Amino acid sequence: MPIATDGFYSYLRKMIASEGFLALYKGISVPLIAGVPFSASYFGGCAFGRWLLQEEQSTGSFVSNFFIGGISGGFTSLIAAPLDRVKALLQVQSNVVKPRYRGPFHASRKLFREGGVPNLYQGFSVTLLRGFLAGASYFSVYALLKKIFSAGSDADNRSSAVTIMISGGTAGVIVGLLGLPLDVLKSRLQTAPIGRYPRGIRDVLKEIRREGRMRSTLFRGWVPVLGLFPSNAVCFLGIETTVYLLDLRK
Repeated sequence: MPIATDGFYSYLRKMIASEGFLALYKGISVPLIAGVPFSASYFGGCAFGRWLLQEEQSTGSFVSNFFIGGISGGFTSLIAAPLDRVKALLQVQSNVVKPRYRGPFHASRKLFREGGVPNLYQGFSVTLLRGFLAGASYFSVYALLKKIFSAGSDADNRSSAVTIMISGGTAGVIVGLLGLPLDVLKSRLQTAPIGRYPRGIRDVLKEIRREGRMRSTLFRGWVPVLGLFPSNAVCFLGIETTVYLLDLRK
């Protein structure tokens, strides 16, 4: 039974009180298992996109960064779609005496037996759209902010650690806020029984409209998105540092 909530912090307190602190980490085994290959393919896809457009990381335009990021995000959607579906199903098993799925591998096998590969990729269209838009916005906004904040920097055109972290953190928050509506649609599609939404996004939007809470539903959970700043700041600092160290070895 869903826990009634009037906001993020209210839900957080009630979840911990009813299910314990570990409830915050439901489904974490999926991102832990897939974290390294997913991140590698994501930024590898970015490098591949730059190679296709023959763009250098330091000189790419906003438009080229937009499409490069979109290519990368769309590519990783192939990996993200089934993982997101399994993670979402594990996370909604709250207050259930006998859970339907015992873990990520059991859930994957069960979904495959019940509907094959299409069942694992339920909601893929939204995942693909979100992946493209998120990737496109992520890299283009980061590159634009870094260029603005780096005006008049070192002669070798390197950005400072502070500039990188502010640009990366801000880009992460912006992308998170823009992606909230698609995340809501994706979650509903991925956790729904087979056949509930035969027309995909359109059926989900019609259901939300009937509930009379379009705006509040599509943008629910914006407060936790602000927490993306530090993780994305550190992420881009690590990437830029790694690229710099690898360039020194050439």
